[in-house]
Amino acid sequence: MKKILIYDSSNAYLAYMKRQFKTNYEITNYEKLEKKELKLDSYEAVIFIINNEIELVDLMYIIYASVGNLFVSTNFIELNKRLNDFENITILNLNKTKKGLVEQIHFGLNIFEYKKQNNKPNNKKIMSNISN
Repeated sequence: MKKILIYDSSNAYLAYMKRQFKTNYEITNYEKLEKKELKLDSYEAVIFIINNEIELVDLMYIIYASVGNLFVSTNFIELNKRLNDFENITILNLNKTKKGLVEQIHFGLNIFEYKKQNNKPNNKKIMSNISN
């Protein structure tokens, strides 16, 4: 079973996402793992909900470890603009309902899977349309 790592310190989305993805993915809560225990290459994707500035350090660790598929959600507009420059990062729209957020993630995962099967790199243009 494919695995997704979720970082959501407020737990506002964690339980909902676990229910929505449980049939196709094994969900792991990032906060329950030590960094030394993380084997990021074993995850299909990482979903990172930024709730405050302190969490940016953890996000930098994830980016530095070069996770393949990273979904990031933040209310920091300037950070969203800068993260949009990374090819493997999809900016999630927190203004959507939880259902809309899950649909956005499903769509992104399907594109990542398609690209992987066809040995094509992630297309930033397609992925940036998801966040609009």
